[in-house]
Amino acid sequence: TSYLYVKVVTPNIGDAVAATADSADTFAFTIASTTGHVVAEGVDSGDPLTLGNKNGTVAEGEIVMDDHADGTAGTFDETTDNETGDTKIFTVSGSQVTAVTFETTYSGTNIAANINGSGDYNVAIVGITNSSNNNTDSEGVALNNIIKELNLRVKKDTLTVVNSATIKRIGGSQSAVALDITGVASSTETSGLWTQATFDNTSTGIGADAKIAAGETAYFLVVANITVAGNVDTITVSFDDLNGNDTESSVRWYDGTTTFNNLYLDYTEVDGVKIDETT
Repeated sequence: TSYLYVKVVTPNIGDAVAATADSADTFAFTIASTTGHVVAEGVDSGDPLTLGNKNGTVAEGEIVMDDHADGTAGTFDETTDNETGDTKIFTVSGSQVTAVTFETTYSGTNIAANINGSGDYNVAIVGITNSSNNNTDSEGVALNNIIKELNLRVKKDTLTVVNSATIKRIGGSQSAVALDITGVASSTETSGLWTQATFDNTSTGIGADAKIAAGETAYFLVVANITVAGNVDTITVSFDDLNGNDTESSVRWYDGTTTFNNLYLDYTEVDGVKIDETT
Protein backbone atom coordinates (compact mmCIF):
# COMPACT_ATOMS: atom_id res chain seq x y z
CA THR A 1 0.00 0.00 0.00
CA SER A 2 1.24 3.46 -0.87
CA TYR A 3 -0.10 6.77 0.41
CA LEU A 4 0.22 10.03 -1.50
CA TYR A 5 0.24 13.29 0.46
CA VAL A 6 -0.67 16.50 -1.36
CA LYS A 7 0.65 19.72 0.18
CA VAL A 8 -0.94 23.02 -0.82
CA VAL A 9 1.38 26.03 -1.03
CA THR A 10 -0.49 29.28 -1.65
CA PRO A 11 0.81 32.83 -2.16
CA ASN A 12 0.43 35.30 0.70
CA ILE A 13 -2.87 37.03 1.31
CA GLY A 14 -2.33 40.72 0.64
CA ASP A 15 -2.44 43.56 -1.86
CA ALA A 16 -0.04 42.12 -4.44
CA VAL A 17 -1.27 41.01 -7.87
CA ALA A 18 -0.22 37.41 -7.21
CA ALA A 19 -1.78 37.27 -3.74
CA THR A 20 -4.17 34.49 -2.78
CA ALA A 21 -7.72 35.48 -3.67
CA ASP A 22 -9.51 35.49 -0.34
CA SER A 23 -9.81 34.25 3.19
CA ALA A 24 -12.01 31.15 3.64
CA ASP A 25 -11.37 29.85 0.10
CA THR A 26 -11.27 26.05 0.20
CA PHE A 27 -9.49 23.39 -1.83
CA ALA A 28 -9.92 19.64 -2.17
CA PHE A 29 -8.36 17.16 -4.59
CA THR A 30 -9.38 14.03 -6.45
CA ILE A 31 -7.58 11.70 -8.85
CA ALA A 32 -9.55 11.11 -12.05
CA SER A 33 -9.58 7.86 -14.02
CA THR A 34 -9.16 9.63 -17.34
CA THR A 35 -6.82 7.63 -19.59
CA GLY A 36 -3.25 8.78 -19.11
CA HIS A 37 -3.84 10.55 -15.81
CA VAL A 38 -2.90 7.52 -13.74
CA VAL A 39 -0.34 5.02 -14.92
CA ALA A 40 1.31 2.11 -13.15
CA GLU A 41 3.33 -0.97 -13.95
CA GLY A 42 4.47 -4.11 -12.21
CA VAL A 43 7.65 -3.70 -10.18
CA ASP A 44 9.22 -6.92 -11.48
CA SER A 45 7.44 -7.52 -14.78
CA GLY A 46 7.24 -3.97 -16.01
CA ASP A 47 3.82 -4.81 -17.46
CA PRO A 48 1.40 -1.86 -17.52
CA LEU A 49 -1.74 -1.90 -15.41
CA THR A 50 -5.02 -0.88 -17.02
CA LEU A 51 -7.93 1.12 -15.69
CA GLY A 52 -10.69 -1.01 -14.20
CA ASN A 53 -13.80 -1.79 -16.20
CA LYS A 54 -16.15 -0.60 -13.40
CA ASN A 55 -17.86 -3.90 -12.88
CA GLY A 56 -17.67 -3.81 -9.09
CA THR A 57 -14.88 -6.38 -8.99
CA VAL A 58 -11.19 -5.68 -8.45
CA ALA A 59 -9.13 -7.85 -10.78
CA GLU A 60 -5.40 -8.45 -11.07
CA GLY A 61 -3.66 -5.86 -13.22
CA GLU A 62 -6.36 -3.19 -12.78
CA ILE A 63 -6.16 0.35 -11.48
CA VAL A 64 -9.40 0.98 -9.59
CA MET A 65 -11.02 3.95 -7.86
CA ASP A 66 -13.40 4.46 -4.96
CA ASP A 67 -15.28 7.74 -5.13
CA HIS A 68 -16.48 7.34 -1.53
CA ALA A 69 -12.91 7.59 -0.18
CA ASP A 70 -13.76 5.02 2.45
CA GLY A 71 -11.98 1.96 1.03
CA THR A 72 -14.77 -0.35 2.16
CA ALA A 73 -14.57 -3.80 0.65
CA GLY A 74 -16.81 -4.15 -2.38
CA THR A 75 -17.02 -0.43 -3.21
CA PHE A 76 -14.04 -0.19 -5.59
CA ASP A 77 -14.50 -0.16 -9.37
CA GLU A 78 -18.23 0.50 -9.29
CA THR A 79 -20.06 2.12 -12.21
CA THR A 80 -19.79 5.58 -10.62
CA ASP A 81 -16.13 5.23 -9.61
CA ASN A 82 -14.71 7.60 -12.23
CA GLU A 83 -12.43 9.27 -9.71
CA THR A 84 -11.31 9.02 -6.11
CA GLY A 85 -13.19 10.70 -3.31
CA ASP A 86 -12.20 14.16 -2.20
CA THR A 87 -9.22 14.73 0.02
CA LYS A 88 -9.63 16.60 3.27
CA ILE A 89 -10.54 20.23 2.70
CA PHE A 90 -7.78 22.85 2.76
CA THR A 91 -9.00 26.23 3.99
CA VAL A 92 -7.20 29.53 3.32
CA SER A 93 -6.84 31.93 6.24
CA GLY A 94 -4.78 35.05 6.81
CA SER A 95 -3.61 33.82 10.21
CA GLN A 96 -4.00 30.65 12.25
CA VAL A 97 -3.84 29.57 15.87
CA THR A 98 -1.04 26.99 15.88
CA ALA A 99 -0.92 26.16 19.58
CA VAL A 100 -3.08 26.40 22.69
CA THR A 101 -1.53 25.65 26.08
CA PHE A 102 -2.08 25.99 29.79
CA GLU A 103 0.91 27.28 31.75
CA THR A 104 1.64 27.29 35.48
CA THR A 105 3.65 30.51 35.29
CA TYR A 106 4.41 33.35 32.88
CA SER A 107 6.30 36.61 33.36
CA GLY A 108 6.07 36.52 37.15
CA THR A 109 2.42 35.49 37.27
CA ASN A 110 1.64 32.04 38.71
CA ILE A 111 -1.47 29.95 39.05
CA ALA A 112 -2.53 29.12 42.60
CA ALA A 113 -0.76 26.20 44.22
CA ASN A 114 -3.87 25.35 46.22
CA ILE A 115 -7.13 26.74 47.58
CA ASN A 116 -6.73 28.07 51.11
CA GLY A 117 -9.91 29.81 52.25
CA SER A 118 -12.35 31.95 50.31
CA GLY A 119 -11.02 34.65 47.98
CA ASP A 120 -9.51 35.36 44.54
CA TYR A 121 -7.38 32.67 42.89
CA ASN A 122 -5.37 32.52 39.67
CA VAL A 123 -6.92 29.35 38.24
CA ALA A 124 -5.44 29.32 34.71
CA ILE A 125 -2.88 30.89 32.39
CA VAL A 126 -3.84 30.31 28.75
CA GLY A 127 -1.24 30.58 25.96
CA ILE A 128 -2.43 31.11 22.35
CA THR A 129 0.07 31.23 19.45
CA ASN A 130 -0.47 32.87 16.06
CA SER A 131 1.31 31.40 13.03
CA SER A 132 4.34 33.08 11.51
CA ASN A 133 3.27 34.63 8.20
CA ASN A 134 3.56 37.70 6.00
CA ASN A 135 -0.12 38.16 5.19
CA THR A 136 -1.64 41.64 4.97
CA ASP A 137 -4.98 43.27 4.32
CA SER A 138 -5.82 44.95 1.00
CA GLU A 139 -3.86 48.03 2.07
CA GLY A 140 -0.72 46.14 3.03
CA VAL A 141 -1.26 46.25 6.81
CA ALA A 142 -0.07 43.09 8.59
CA LEU A 143 -2.89 40.78 9.66
CA ASN A 144 -3.31 39.88 13.32
CA ASN A 145 -5.03 36.84 14.72
CA ILE A 146 -7.93 38.18 16.76
CA ILE A 147 -9.51 36.01 19.44
CA LYS A 148 -13.27 36.54 19.18
CA GLU A 149 -14.61 34.16 21.81
CA LEU A 150 -13.40 31.75 24.48
CA ASN A 151 -15.33 28.80 25.92
CA LEU A 152 -13.47 27.34 28.89
CA ARG A 153 -14.48 23.96 30.29
CA VAL A 154 -14.50 24.20 34.09
CA LYS A 155 -14.77 21.27 36.50
CA LYS A 156 -15.13 21.74 40.24
CA ASP A 157 -16.28 20.01 43.36
CA THR A 158 -20.02 20.10 44.01
CA LEU A 159 -19.61 22.18 47.17
CA THR A 160 -17.20 24.71 45.65
CA VAL A 161 -18.94 28.02 44.85
CA VAL A 162 -17.57 30.44 42.24
CA ASN A 163 -18.87 33.96 42.73
CA SER A 164 -17.19 35.57 39.71
CA ALA A 165 -14.33 35.10 37.24
CA THR A 166 -12.32 37.44 35.02
CA ILE A 167 -9.75 37.18 32.23
CA LYS A 168 -7.05 39.57 31.03
CA ARG A 169 -3.94 39.51 28.90
CA ILE A 170 -0.75 39.31 30.94
CA GLY A 171 1.30 42.38 30.08
CA GLY A 172 -1.61 43.88 28.16
CA SER A 173 -2.95 47.41 28.34
CA GLN A 174 -6.59 46.61 29.07
CA SER A 175 -8.31 45.79 32.37
CA ALA A 176 -9.65 42.33 33.17
CA VAL A 177 -13.15 41.57 31.87
CA ALA A 178 -15.81 39.30 33.31
CA LEU A 179 -16.41 35.75 32.19
CA ASP A 180 -19.96 34.43 32.03
CA ILE A 181 -19.76 31.68 34.67
CA THR A 182 -23.41 30.62 34.67
CA GLY A 183 -22.43 27.31 33.06
CA VAL A 184 -20.81 26.15 36.29
CA ALA A 185 -20.75 28.24 39.45
CA SER A 186 -23.16 27.13 42.16
CA SER A 187 -22.89 24.37 44.74
CA THR A 188 -25.01 22.04 42.59
CA GLU A 189 -22.84 22.12 39.43
CA THR A 190 -19.64 20.21 38.72
CA SER A 191 -18.90 20.84 35.02
CA GLY A 192 -19.80 23.50 32.47
CA LEU A 193 -18.56 26.38 30.33
CA TRP A 194 -17.23 29.78 31.29
CA THR A 195 -17.52 32.04 28.27
CA GLN A 196 -16.35 35.39 26.96
CA ALA A 197 -18.37 35.90 23.80
CA THR A 198 -17.15 39.42 22.91
CA PHE A 199 -13.47 39.05 23.67
CA ASP A 200 -12.24 41.61 21.12
CA ASN A 201 -14.91 44.19 21.86
CA THR A 202 -13.55 47.46 23.24
CA SER A 203 -16.41 47.82 25.75
CA THR A 204 -17.29 44.30 26.87
CA GLY A 205 -14.04 42.54 25.99
CA ILE A 206 -10.31 43.30 26.12
CA GLY A 207 -10.21 45.17 22.80
CA ALA A 208 -6.72 45.46 21.32
CA ASP A 209 -5.35 42.88 23.78
CA ALA A 210 -7.27 40.20 21.86
CA LYS A 211 -5.00 40.78 18.83
CA ILE A 212 -2.03 38.44 18.44
CA ALA A 213 0.66 39.42 15.93
CA ALA A 214 2.16 36.92 13.50
CA GLY A 215 4.60 34.58 15.24
CA GLU A 216 3.55 35.79 18.70
CA THR A 217 2.15 33.94 21.72
CA ALA A 218 -0.28 35.80 23.98
CA TYR A 219 -0.91 34.73 27.57
CA PHE A 220 -4.19 35.30 29.39
CA LEU A 221 -4.84 35.04 33.14
CA VAL A 222 -8.10 33.63 34.51
CA VAL A 223 -8.96 34.68 38.08
CA ALA A 224 -11.86 33.18 40.05
CA ASN A 225 -13.44 34.38 43.28
CA ILE A 226 -14.19 31.22 45.25
CA THR A 227 -16.15 30.49 48.40
CA VAL A 228 -14.93 27.28 50.03
CA ALA A 229 -17.17 24.77 51.76
CA GLY A 230 -14.66 22.44 53.42
CA ASN A 231 -11.61 20.36 52.63
CA VAL A 232 -13.04 19.10 49.33
CA ASP A 233 -12.87 22.20 47.15
CA THR A 234 -11.26 21.74 43.72
CA ILE A 235 -11.29 23.53 40.36
CA THR A 236 -9.79 22.76 36.93
CA VAL A 237 -9.94 24.96 33.82
CA SER A 238 -9.41 23.31 30.43
CA PHE A 239 -10.37 23.34 26.72
CA ASP A 240 -12.29 20.37 25.34
CA ASP A 241 -13.48 21.45 21.86
CA LEU A 242 -10.55 23.00 19.99
CA ASN A 243 -11.49 21.50 16.63
CA GLY A 244 -15.22 21.95 16.82
CA ASN A 245 -17.09 23.85 14.17
CA ASP A 246 -19.86 25.64 16.02
CA THR A 247 -20.41 28.58 18.34
CA GLU A 248 -19.40 26.54 21.41
CA SER A 249 -15.93 25.76 20.06
CA SER A 250 -13.24 26.43 22.67
CA VAL A 251 -11.57 29.24 20.71
CA ARG A 252 -13.27 31.24 17.95
CA TRP A 253 -10.88 33.47 16.03
CA TYR A 254 -10.77 36.02 13.24
CA ASP A 255 -8.10 36.43 10.57
CA GLY A 256 -9.15 39.92 9.51
CA THR A 257 -11.86 38.74 7.14
CA THR A 258 -13.50 35.56 8.42
CA THR A 259 -14.45 34.17 11.84
CA PHE A 260 -13.30 30.58 12.24
CA ASN A 261 -14.57 28.07 14.82
CA ASN A 262 -12.14 25.28 14.01
CA LEU A 263 -8.47 25.56 15.01
CA TYR A 264 -7.39 22.68 12.72
CA LEU A 265 -4.97 21.42 15.36
CA ASP A 266 -3.88 17.80 15.73
CA TYR A 267 -5.38 17.69 19.23
CA THR A 268 -8.87 18.55 20.46
CA GLU A 269 -8.38 18.99 24.21
CA VAL A 270 -5.92 20.70 26.54
CA ASP A 271 -6.09 20.07 30.27
CA GLY A 272 -5.29 22.70 32.84
CA VAL A 273 -4.01 22.09 36.35
CA LYS A 274 -6.35 20.80 39.04
CA ILE A 275 -6.18 23.10 42.07
CA ASP A 276 -7.14 21.52 45.39
CA GLU A 277 -7.98 22.95 48.77
CA THR A 278 -5.22 22.73 51.37
CA THR A 279 -5.89 19.83 53.70
